[in-house]
Amino acid sequence: MTRPSLEQLLHHPKLWRGLSQSSLADPRTGHAALDRLLPGRGWPRHALIEVLTPAPGVGEISLLLPSLQQQPQTWIAPPYPPYAPALAQAGLDLKSLLVVQPGTPAEGLWAMEQLLRGGTETAVLGWFDTLSVNILRRLQLAAEAGATQAFVFRPAAAMHSASPAALRLFLDATEHGLYVRLIKVRGGRPASVTLPFPEHDPVVVPASAAAPARSTAFRAA
Repeated sequence: MTRPSLEQLLHHPKLWRGLSQSSLADPRTGHAALDRLLPGRGWPRHALIEVLTPAPGVGEISLLLPSLQQQPQTWIAPPYPPYAPALAQAGLDLKSLLVVQPGTPAEGLWAMEQLLRGGTETAVLGWFDTLSVNILRRLQLAAEAGATQAFVFRPAAAMHSASPAALRLFLDATEHGLYVRLIKVRGGRPASVTLPFPEHDPVVVPASAAAPARSTAFRAA
């Protein structure tokens, strides 16, 4: 796969640019119980948010669904091709979704960092298995510099590694809903909450236990 140039990425027609930071509302999570646990009563602005999961597809998009319905977004290296019918049923505007499938993890990280620094009014989501502290710090600084929101999805095995992310949480699906444990909260404290599944849940749950079939945001090739 040919790596797109920075110019091509930052001028893609699906990317938006904010007029001013003050014009943006606080990015609520869309989950009142989770908002109450966060210092800013929502996702940290202009920051790196790290989501750790036992396996891909346990509820990442379900967790972010309320906020993703409100803004354009770029997905970098999703584990499976996004399944458009499920995403549309869940209320996502497919015209506002840009998917980048890099040839290597390094290309994916390059794309994510450039998009974050570019100052696009777009949520940037990236799936990566292994990230060093230095790379995480670069992504955090890029999000701050570009006033952009970044979500990184990583395996739960990284839970005990250091991270400069402003918010770090563990996510898993249970029979009762999405279990969210706040591991690191800048300006707050660790806590946990179980959230109900969205009415149109686009993610397979749970990964390790028998559960009723659900539609999925990803479709395995």
